[in-house]
Amino acid sequence: MASKSSSSSKANASVSDPFVNYRYRVEIEGIEVMGFSSVSELSNETKTFSYKEGGLNNYEHKLPNGTSYDNITLEHGLSLDNTLYEWREKVIAGNMEEALKNGSIKVYSQNNLTSVWYFYGAWPSKLSISSMNASAGGSGAVLLESVELVVERFERHSSSD
Repeated sequence: MASKSSSSSKANASVSDPFVNYRYRVEIEGIEVMGFSSVSELSNETKTFSYKEGGLNNYEHKLPNGTSYDNITLEHGLSLDNTLYEWREKVIAGNMEEALKNGSIKVYSQNNLTSVWYFYGAWPSKLSISSMNASAGGSGAVLLESVELVVERFERHSSSD
């Protein structure tokens, strides 16, 4: 009997929590848009330049020369939500003032928030829908939507911040 009620409570949890299968939730301008099953590597790099000091030729000084942030790619099962498509359309129309957004990627482990990555000055440079194959039949193949975000910068905060 106990297993029956626990299985029904699990079923109710999955119905009431649309993000239960996603470990990453994205907010754009404070609105929780959707859950994602995949987030690309978050990467930044500071370029350097070498400087040789006059008269001292034993080594070179290496100095920082600007930091760049790689694009972020988010992927999830295609839904009826048009938020990402409409955001991409603003870029295509050249309306960059409206398209630039700040947001966050919230990372969860077993439904507990573990960290938050904030991104700034983001805009979608690419929106893709996976191949559509009617012959897949009952294979359970899911259409995937992915969006590539250009970001000015990002920063990490722990869940306790």
